[in-house]
Amino acid sequence: MLTEGIAAIAIVFVLAAVAPAQYRSPSPREVVETYCRLDADGTQLVHGGWLRLARGFIPQEIHPGIVKVVHFKLDVIAEYSVGNAVIEGNGTARVKVTYSYIGEIDLGTLTFSPSKPAPVRVDEYYDLLLTGKHFDFNSNDEEALLNGPRGWKIVGFPRAPHVMIDIAVRHVGELRDKASSKATKQDANLTIAALNQLRPYAGR
Repeated sequence: MLTEGIAAIAIVFVLAAVAPAQYRSPSPREVVETYCRLDADGTQLVHGGWLRLARGFIPQEIHPGIVKVVHFKLDVIAEYSVGNAVIEGNGTARVKVTYSYIGEIDLGTLTFSPSKPAPVRVDEYYDLLLTGKHFDFNSNDEEALLNGPRGWKIVGFPRAPHVMIDIAVRHVGELRDKASSKATKQDANLTIAALNQLRPYAGR
């Protein structure tokens, strides 16, 4: 009898060990927090980064043709804070994000336009939809809506990158090193110098 009891306990422990963890869909606030964290870390600036973020979105409409993502500017931020979600019913929600803007970098010229005064606090709102679809590319690199686990998706597409000062400095430095124009290189150096002077605002 004792042996049978030990065997039964062993079976229970084995079953508990192999039982899969129950999946919990992220809340609207968690979805926006993940997007903001990856965006601030410069995810959109690396190869495949925009698509990584876009998979967390649900566009209002799909456009035919091959997708080409081009960034014209960088919004440089000192910090951001994500507010609580407002559930609006019918599977919709809204989340407010407060950004502390330092300024804007023109990616064509690598010039920097500082916010006055810096930093400037700006509220942006993200609408979310509870859906089983998400944005992706098909095999021809065309926009597509694919089926997946039901969860909260941000409505629209990723916005212009909002990056922290360190990320902005690094990216401008990389673009400067690739630039052939002497004027662009000089503007990039001025931008990096200006951003370095604004580092004390980071985290405020």
